[in-house]
Amino acid sequence: FHGGWQQWEDTPGQPSQSSQPALQLFREEWQPWEGCAGQPWHHSPTQNHQHQDQQWPGQVAWGEQSQQQGQAWLQHSQSGQAGFRWRKLRAKHDTEQIRNLGKQGQWQQALQLFAEMKQNGPEPHVSTHGAIITACGECSQWQQALQLLVEMKQRGLMPNVITCNASISACKKCLEWKQALQLLANMKQSGPAPDKISYNASISACTKGEQWHQALQLLAEMKESKVVPDVTTYNASIDACAKGAQWHQALQLLAEMEQRRLEPDAYTYNSSISACEKGRQWQQALQLLAKMQESGPVPDVITYTASISACEKCSQGPQALQLLAEMKQRRLVPDVKTYSASISACEKCSQWQQALQLLAEMKESGLAPNVITYSASISACEKGSQWQQALQLLAEMKERGLVPDVITYNASISACAKGSQWQRALQLLAEMKESGLAPNTITYNASISACEKDCQWEQALQLLATMQKSGLLPTVITYSATISACDTGRQWQQALQLLAEMDENGLVPNVKTYSASISACGKCSEWQQALQLLAEMKHRGLEPNMITYSASI
Repeated sequence: FHGGWQQWEDTPGQPSQSSQPALQLFREEWQPWEGCAGQPWHHSPTQNHQHQDQQWPGQVAWGEQSQQQGQAWLQHSQSGQAGFRWRKLRAKHDTEQIRNLGKQGQWQQALQLFAEMKQNGPEPHVSTHGAIITACGECSQWQQALQLLVEMKQRGLMPNVITCNASISACKKCLEWKQALQLLANMKQSGPAPDKISYNASISACTKGEQWHQALQLLAEMKESKVVPDVTTYNASIDACAKGAQWHQALQLLAEMEQRRLEPDAYTYNSSISACEKGRQWQQALQLLAKMQESGPVPDVITYTASISACEKCSQGPQALQLLAEMKQRRLVPDVKTYSASISACEKCSQWQQALQLLAEMKESGLAPNVITYSASISACEKGSQWQQALQLLAEMKERGLVPDVITYNASISACAKGSQWQRALQLLAEMKESGLAPNTITYNASISACEKDCQWEQALQLLATMQKSGLLPTVITYSATISACDTGRQWQQALQLLAEMDENGLVPNVKTYSASISACGKCSEWQQALQLLAEMKHRGLEPNMITYSASI
C-alpha cells in the first residue's frame, strides 16, 4: 500500500512540495483501511451509498503484494467515479489553501498555487477563481484581481455573484471607485444580478473616493431594484455624507434608517456626528451624543473625539473641554486625535496655558504628539502672544523628528509677528522655503505683519513683490498690513500707491486700510490727502472709527 503511493510521488519515498496536498488528501480519505489485512476493500463512508457495492478485486494481503496493489489502486482512483472524487477533493483543498494564503497576505504564493492548478490540474472552478480574486483584493492588488476576472471569462467560466463581489471589494480597498461602478454596471447588464453585498461594496468604494453623490445615487437605485438596504448600507452612505460635509443628508439617512426599524450602531452615530462636525453643526452633534447616552450604543473614543472636534470648529472651547472631562470620567482613554482637537479648542478660545497643560498630559500618558498636535499648540501660543513658547515647541517638534508643515510655520511666524520679532519671522520664512515648502497667502501676510510692527516698510514691500511674483494674489489683509508698514515708516506716497493698486485689483479697502492710509498722510502733514480719503471712505459706506478720526485730526 505505502510502496504504491510512494512510487507515484515525484521522488520515491520523499514526497515533493507539489504533491504534498494530494498525498495529505490520500491519507485522510483512505487511512481507515490501512492495516486491514485480509479484509475486502470498500469505498470511504463519505461516498454515496450507490457505490458501496464496489470492492477491491480480490482479497488484500498487506505484505509482498502491497506495492503492486497500491499501484493498481492509484490507476483505479484516477479513472471513473473515484477519479472524479479525487479531482474534486484536490480542487477543494487547493481552493481552501488559496483562501488561507490570501488571509495571510501571501497573494503571490496564492497566485503560484493557482498557476500550478491550471498547469497540472485539477482545473480551477468558479469557487477557486473567487478565492484567488479575493486573495488579491485583500492584499490591495486590484489590477491583478480584475485581470483574473477577465481570464476567468476567457476560460468559459461564468462569474457568480461571489466572484463579482470580490472584484468590487478589491477596487474598493484600493480607492478605485470608478472601476467598482463599472463592475457593478457589468453585473446589471450581463449578470449575475447585483445583491446587497454588491451594492454595499460599491457604496463603500464611493465613500472611500469621497463621492457622496454617487453613493446616494446607488442607495436610491438599490431601493428601486427591490434590494433591501441593511445597517452596513446606511453606515456607508452616512459615512459618504460625512466625508462630503453633507450633515443634513446624513441626518436624513439616520432618520430613514430608524423608520425602517434598523438599529443604528456606534459606527452609524459616529459617522453622523462626524458629518455634523464637518458641517460645523456642534449643537446637532451634541444632540446625537445625548441620544446615544440615553438609548443608543455606548459612546466610544471616536464618538467623543468627533463631538469635541465639532465644538472646536465652532469655537466652543468650554464645551469641548467639558466633553474631554466627561470622557475621562467614563474611563475612556483619549487618543492623539482627541488631544489635538482639545488643544485646538483651547487655541480658539485663547487658552494657551490650558493647551500646554493638555500637551504635557498627553506626553505623560505615553502618547506621541504629531504635527497637528504641535501646530495647534503653537497656534494657541500665538493667540496668547507667547512667541517664545511657540518657538520652543517648534524646536521640540524638530527634536522629535517631526517635520513642520505650512500650518506649523504660519503659526510660528504669526507668533513672532505678535511678539515684534520680525527678524525671527523672516528667518522662519527662509527656513520654510529651504525645506521645500511653498509659502501661501497666510504665510506672507504674517511675515508682512511682522515687518509692519517693527517699522520695516522696505522689507514689507519686498515681501509683497515676492508674493506677487510667486503667483499668489494679495488680499485685503495683505494690502492693509503693507500700508500699515508704510504708515509706520512715514511713506505716505507708497501707501496711496498701494491703495490705488487695491482698486485696480478689484479689492475693496476696509476701515483698517483707510485708517492706515489716512495716518500715513497725517504723519507727513498731507492733511488735504487725509481729508480726501476720509470723504472717500464715507462715500463707500464705511464708518470711520476712533483710530480713523484720530489720524485725520
